[in-house]
Amino acid sequence: MTTKLSEYKFGNGEPISFLLLGATGTGKSIAACSFPPPIYVANFDDRMGSVKSYYETRRELDVDTSQIDFDIFTEFGAFIDKLEALENNCPYRTLIIDPLTKLCNKVISYSIGQRKGKGRKHIGKIIFSTLEDYGAEISVYRQLMDSLQIIKNQQKVNIILTAHLVTVTYNSASKVKTEDGTTISEQKSEHLIVTEGRKLAPQIPLTFGEVYHFYVESTF
Repeated sequence: MTTKLSEYKFGNGEPISFLLLGATGTGKSIAACSFPPPIYVANFDDRMGSVKSYYETRRELDVDTSQIDFDIFTEFGAFIDKLEALENNCPYRTLIIDPLTKLCNKVISYSIGQRKGKGRKHIGKIIFSTLEDYGAEISVYRQLMDSLQIIKNQQKVNIILTAHLVTVTYNSASKVKTEDGTTISEQKSEHLIVTEGRKLAPQIPLTFGEVYHFYVESTF
């Protein structure tokens, strides 16, 4: 149905999808759990203890940890079952997937396990990932986004995905002059989302309404 932009409700009206990016320890999970409760966290790195500790020592922030439910997923299949259940009945106002990086690890492991003896590459007891596994990662992400979109729109739930960033510094083709007149390559930095394969990461920010980069500034 066509909607006039002037009538579109943002923030307090329609639910929003958020992508929280940052290196380990920058507070992504803590920030996610400050969104409107009740909250459900699909957790993949078993670090909910630090979230509880943070809010229980900062009572002035008024975050009620009793309104935050979570499951720690050690394998991909159980997560998909939970997501399908939430599509039909989601009693939460905010749904958090934390973090995407570890979810991708589980997807690759699941894909390797499903192949069993077929197409596995071994060196001793080490099993190598194949292009098929990285293709599974992209397919699962699309499946995940479709499912989260259903939950967001039909169940009226805010969606939050956290993901890790790594900073890569490299010498570019551009040249700059130093104070002593020497010409050197200009250094540039990029913040890259950490996934198993390279093709998925650039697509991730495109599917979210709001994207935030978390970092820690030194006070020294």
